[in-house]
Amino acid sequence: MGQGSWERHLEQVETLMKGLPFWKTALFGVQCLRRLEPVYERLCVGREWGNAKGMHRVVERFYQAIPTGYAIGGRYLAIIEDSAVVPTEDWDVLAAEYVENAERLLEVFEGKDKKAGRELAERNLEFLYTYLDFEATGYTGLHPLMAAEMDFQRQLAEELRGVENRDKRDFVQRCRETAVASILQDAWFRDYPDYKPVRRKKAGPGSDGLRFRTAHQIACVKDRDYNLCWESDARRFQALEDYRASPYYGAPPMETLPPALEGTSIGVHMFAKGKYRDFYESICFRYSARAQELYLKGADMGEVLKALHQAGESAILSTRLWRAEGRQGDRPYWGYQHTGVYYAMLIYRYDEAEQMIRDGETAYARLLWHLLTGDRSGAEVLLPQCKEEADGIYRGTDCRMAEALCTGDASAIRAAAVKYLRAIRAMESLYCEVFPMPLILSLRAAASAGHAVRPIEVSELPAALLCVESPFEAATDRPFGAELVERALP
Repeated sequence: MGQGSWERHLEQVETLMKGLPFWKTALFGVQCLRRLEPVYERLCVGREWGNAKGMHRVVERFYQAIPTGYAIGGRYLAIIEDSAVVPTEDWDVLAAEYVENAERLLEVFEGKDKKAGRELAERNLEFLYTYLDFEATGYTGLHPLMAAEMDFQRQLAEELRGVENRDKRDFVQRCRETAVASILQDAWFRDYPDYKPVRRKKAGPGSDGLRFRTAHQIACVKDRDYNLCWESDARRFQALEDYRASPYYGAPPMETLPPALEGTSIGVHMFAKGKYRDFYESICFRYSARAQELYLKGADMGEVLKALHQAGESAILSTRLWRAEGRQGDRPYWGYQHTGVYYAMLIYRYDEAEQMIRDGETAYARLLWHLLTGDRSGAEVLLPQCKEEADGIYRGTDCRMAEALCTGDASAIRAAAVKYLRAIRAMESLYCEVFPMPLILSLRAAASAGHAVRPIEVSELPAALLCVESPFEAATDRPFGAELVERALP
């Protein structure tokens, strides 16, 4: 399809919608979204992320809001955010776009943006273009499906232009009751598999509508470059164990490796050559990935805790080595919010966290340390700085949590935790948090202070990590080579 016909069509829609009251723009957006709904419903079959019933409730709420003008409410945003799709197959992109379009339409409702007609129309064209890019790559000219969608939008805009405001309720009800054809009509993906229906897990009674979704998180984590491949991690760890059993383990660092070690993993090379800081920065990722894999696949929690403890100790060793080397280069860290101080606090090493705080940390990390060590007054002093540094990525939920923790209001702490979880899940298309350390530590701090926060039953908050007393076996769950490297540390 040529860019010219696309632009001409959108200009026509924009002209037809110009000057119309907001309710007509809103109805135009809902009708466009309904064109995508049958596609989303079919894509939901057999997929854990599928939430066709929930998303249909959102569409119904849109219809109810148009004639009344009432605010839609946060529970419907929660449905949209909890229905986020991380594409693992080509066709999943359309499901993700449908959910994103619904969220954008909710923003249009909240802002009463009567100039959004063109954008809403273009989102449908982009949705269809995504499908045609997969299934009609050899087609030239204006595809019949694209022509049909443009006709639908023009006719709808023309009809809306002719409706009197006094007929608003009747017209909205008629649109609601009239079936809307799928944007794909009878077309579909040629290689689409026969997914077997699955029962969608309902949210637990203590989850505020947030599902416990480990399978969804597995898809998210495997799709991210920072965790690469669990199978290759298993080979790395086996290579290290083979090295431990060799006569070279414990020898002084070698500039040139013997032939027996040349063909082994990069981790063995770094350790044998004495590049300990690089080694522990790397192995921290691997232990963390192992913990995520074990947890998401339902392994024994003791094994999960062991891997997490090894990751945390690796972060501590890496930071101590950086400090011992005169703080040369960047301070070790392992991704957004995965800094040494959070790893240290996660495994209850508050003494090491104190040292890291002296090296410089965010106000929120310092506030958590003060609370976890029983210094409430020290935490309260940091509140103004926490407000200044409120995290935009997580919608400022860290600031809300800081205030709630300092006031000791259990219901406010829980409300902030739910908002934090929703912000985390809204980010899953970019980044997946299996163990959201700042949130886990916040709820642990609440428990340490004796605040009775009602549990939130979701996969991101394993109960073992929220306990006041450490569940880790610190003496035995050490990372590879720790006993050797610590001898050389001050």
